[in-house]
Amino acid sequence: MLLAVSASSCLAQDYWVRLNQAADQCFTGRDVKVTVGGGVEQRSFDSGSRTAPYAELRISVPLYSSGERRKQARERATFLEHGADLVRELDKAEGRLRIKMEEARVLKAAMMQEGLKAIRSYFEIRQQIADTRADIRACRKKLEGWFSSCGRK
Repeated sequence: MLLAVSASSCLAQDYWVRLNQAADQCFTGRDVKVTVGGGVEQRSFDSGSRTAPYAELRISVPLYSSGERRKQARERATFLEHGADLVRELDKAEGRLRIKMEEARVLKAAMMQEGLKAIRSYFEIRQQIADTRADIRACRKKLEGWFSSCGRK
């Protein structure tokens, strides 16, 4: 069981790598805007005028000013800062889980000698382990959501 927990601490580092990849994907490049439209219009030709349906497709690629690039860099930094907080929260929860698991192992060994008090302490630790695992799962879900939303709350 301890091997699985120590292996999961590598996941916090993997999340940081994924966070940077998501930031690069979300906050670099150009925002291409595609607009599709249509309707009915009247056009005049040399031979007369006609009313007919039309369709249009517009593609615009904005040219970024230095102010726009700075704004994008600030948004990227904010995205990474919040993501780093989530990674830190995950790392702390994983560390807390390792400590609680070790404490549970020691209490389980002492349970036979110390009686009811040690048994209660052991099951309190088991509850704390379950709570910490739930915290880890929630933090991972927050990170996954953060990656996929590109920081939009």
